[in-house]
Order: sequence, then structure tokens, then C-alpha cells
Amino acid sequence: MSRLSVLSAVLMLAAGTPLVATNASAQIIGSSAREQASREIVSILGYGGGFTPANELAGPAEFSTSGTVGGAVTVWFGPYVGIRGNGLYTQSDVDGASSGLALRGEEPNVWIYSGDVLLRLPLTAGQSSWWYPYVVGGLGGKTYDFDRLDTETDFAGNFGGGIEFRVNRYWGIQAEARDFVSSFDRLGIDSTQHDVVYTGGISLTF
Repeated sequence: MSRLSVLSAVLMLAAGTPLVATNASAQIIGSSAREQASREIVSILGYGGGFTPANELAGPAEFSTSGTVGGAVTVWFGPYVGIRGNGLYTQSDVDGASSGLALRGEEPNVWIYSGDVLLRLPLTAGQSSWWYPYVVGGLGGKTYDFDRLDTETDFAGNFGGGIEFRVNRYWGIQAEARDFVSSFDRLGIDSTQHDVVYTGGISLTF
């Protein structure tokens, strides 16, 4: 074999080695997160954050921005798909209501609950840092517990996304933003409500 042929073979091997190593590394990185996610059965999440109604009810009247707390339980069906039950609570009031509006002065307790489908992508950074970006969407209800008016429950859907950083095999830190969409139809008001909820929480996974 000529020296040129030998040199060409060596150069081709050298050029291919980083690609092979990179592919192998990617497989190791990918499989690490997937293997961990594949072992997971249930996640429990507690969270708090902000609740921001994104549109007016009627004229200048609108529900005010407030804090929120909630929790969720997710059952995992493999590394990528989960079914989640979610519930949150906030107390809001009506801003900018005219003197003739029946909602004036109300400070309703608001409950939102839903069944959601969660799709995540297990990723690994470094040797043991697991990141799970995800999208979520679901259907449920929204209940207003008013001070003077009758309680009202409306159908509500939601969609959004978030990311979880896993501190170790069991504990994680999670950030999420979602839009809850419902219809407020009473007192002569027919309004589609968009409630933007942004939260941070701590998760425990088994």
C-alpha cells in the first residue's frame, strides 16, 4: 500500500473518530435521561405564582391580578407521556366596575381544576443534570365562589408549557406558564376569559 493511501486512510479515520465519539456521547446523554424517565411512575407537584386575567369582563370591569397556589399529580406512561390531575386556587376582586354593575365589590374565591395530557422530552446536561421541557393541555372547570352572588361553574380548557430541573432522582424544581380559557356568562355579561397562570414549584417523583 502506498504512503498516500496509508495517509488518506489515517486522515479519514481521524476525521471520523470525533463524529463517532459525538454520536456515542449523544446516545449516552439521551439514554441517561430516558432511562431515568422510564423508571418514573408518579410525580407530585406543589406550586405558587401569579394569576393574571388577560381581558375585560364588560366596559372597564375586570378581575384583578392575584397570587395563586395549587398542586398536581401526574401518572407516567413511559418516559414521554403523562396524565395529570391539576387544581389551583386564587382570590380575585373586580376592578373598574361601574356603580351599577352587580359585580362591584365582589372578591370571589376562584378554583380551577383540570385533567391534562403532558408531553415531555428528557434531556441530560453533563453527567447527572436532568432537564425535562414539556407541553401541557387539558380540560376541566372553573368555579367562582362569590360573596353575595350564587356560585358559578364554567367549562375551562388550558394549554401551556414548562420545564423541570431534576435536582436528583426524586426532587425537582419546576417552572410553568399556562392560559386557562373559560366563558363568563351571567348578569348580562358574555365574555371569554383568558387567565394566564405562571408558577414555580417543587416536585417529588417516584
